[in-house]
Amino acid sequence: MKKHYYIASILVLLLSVAAIGAQLQSFRAYINGSWPVITWQMADERGVTRYAIERSMGNQDNFLEIATFNNLLGNGETYTYIDHDVLKASATTYYYRLRIDTSYGGNQSYSPVRSVEVNNNLVQQTWGSLKALFR
Repeated sequence: MKKHYYIASILVLLLSVAAIGAQLQSFRAYINGSWPVITWQMADERGVTRYAIERSMGNQDNFLEIATFNNLLGNGETYTYIDHDVLKASATTYYYRLRIDTSYGGNQSYSPVRSVEVNNNLVQQTWGSLKALFR
């Protein structure tokens, strides 16, 4: 009897995971002018509750959430985020990843990490810091 219970439990779990989908199609980070631009597309958004962009400055440790997307656009649509906060920092390499939150047990998955090189001069850093003061 227990054997059938375990097999049934495994089948339910596998069907639940299959129904969630959440298949990342693409994830890019690139520079447009002075700004890092993050884009992604999902082949399947079933079960996705929100997306979060995370950034790490100067290394691939200590990622911090910098933006969230709660409104889903639909399968195959392109999401875009422009990181306007990089001018206030002196780091030249920024690492980004996408966190995908799902409704199934509050699970999270992550995209591959992408990096961009930003060349901020002192004037851009000062301007970025001043803008941050007035937000």
